[in-house]
Amino acid sequence: MKETRPFSMKDKIGYTLGDLGCCCTEQFRAMYLAIFYTLVLKVNPVHVGILMLVTKFWDAINDPLIGALVDSHKNKGKGKFIPWIKFFAFPTAVLCILGFVNVSNFAYGARIAYMFITYIVYEIMYTCVNVPFGSLSSVMTDDVNQRTDLSRFRSLGGTIFMTVIVIAGPLFLYKDNQPVPSHFLIMSAICAVIGLICLMFTSHWCKERIITEPVVEKKESTREEPPDGIEIFEGRCASGGNRPEALFRARVRPSRNLSATEDCRAGRFYERREAESAGGLFGGSAESGWCRRFSARCRSCRRSGRDGKTFCRFGRRCGICWRR
Repeated sequence: MKETRPFSMKDKIGYTLGDLGCCCTEQFRAMYLAIFYTLVLKVNPVHVGILMLVTKFWDAINDPLIGALVDSHKNKGKGKFIPWIKFFAFPTAVLCILGFVNVSNFAYGARIAYMFITYIVYEIMYTCVNVPFGSLSSVMTDDVNQRTDLSRFRSLGGTIFMTVIVIAGPLFLYKDNQPVPSHFLIMSAICAVIGLICLMFTSHWCKERIITEPVVEKKESTREEPPDGIEIFEGRCASGGNRPEALFRARVRPSRNLSATEDCRAGRFYERREAESAGGLFGGSAESGWCRRFSARCRSCRRSGRDGKTFCRFGRRCGICWRR
């Protein structure tokens, strides 16, 4: 198996490029998409606001769902988070470009539908990239200082993009103080391609070194504990016959001499345990769950009156037969 290289500056730069790649599409849309909708597509600002509000409610549902899917993904040798970034980076770039396509010649209802579909699908694709990227630092290293360095380098990606887009965006998107529709599409394509390239560098330069396994919660046993003085042991049915030898039964035997009350309590416990065993394996009654030879011995003992102790009416067994 190929060993993973140690944590280095390459990981830090790759993580910086990952944040830059996410900002190239998300921050560009956040800054100019509403302007494009209102000034280029000529959509009522009220409808644009409703669209943004609906999508924010959708994010409240979408983000936990994607997070659960990412968390349930098992590391099959290629990493747990990096495959998500590598696979969904391209659809995210494509949806970013489609959001700035000039469809002003469409009917008004068609424009609203186009905006809604492209916006929602983009948010889904972007979440599939951003959520794994945000969790990537936790599996790149277990050193606290190195994780701090990753957080510091990550902030550089957004700072670099915002500095450039705030200066170059208005100069390129407007001409004579009027928005140019084709320039919005070109700028979105440039940002999408840069974001895609950055995320590809992230998926190759950042390495997952910590293998995380899902935590399986152990359920507390709800099985009834035997009364004091009673031992439980597993034994195969002694009656033989057509009964499968692989099936086992839970029997009860006293570890000391029992009084009449304790004998009765033990008998009731034995009945419940036998009924549980029978119902789980045969789907039948308690009578079908215990050894027939053992049961017949008890009944003959009762008829002959050789029990020597008070007979337990719940368990239908006597003190002597409890010890056999």
